[in-house]
Amino acid sequence: MKILLLKKDGLNWDLSPSEEYAKDCEQKLEEDIHTSHYKYCIKSKIKNLPTDFDFRTCEDVVDLFPYSFDEGFDSTGRVTKSGSDIAVWIFWYQSKMFNDSVKIKFDWT
Repeated sequence: MKILLLKKDGLNWDLSPSEEYAKDCEQKLEEDIHTSHYKYCIKSKIKNLPTDFDFRTCEDVVDLFPYSFDEGFDSTGRVTKSGSDIAVWIFWYQSKMFNDSVKIKFDWT
């Protein structure tokens, strides 16, 4: 799940994964700075989900990210898709620098 948002929203939105997936996840909040604008991106990535997994209702989202909604949300609310399903190959290189004090990772699709 990757969402572009305002800094205040990113710092206050808890997309921590459920305990079941916590050991196999990646989270980050980053700021992209450009000459004309800047934006924040929050990313909470759960790895190795079953290939047939699908979001149909808000409850499906809460199963993965239990703190993603405030109390009183409609758990039966439908999650809609826009666009079509695609397959993306991601290539990456990962290493460390400066006596293992800095982790570097390059991704491209």
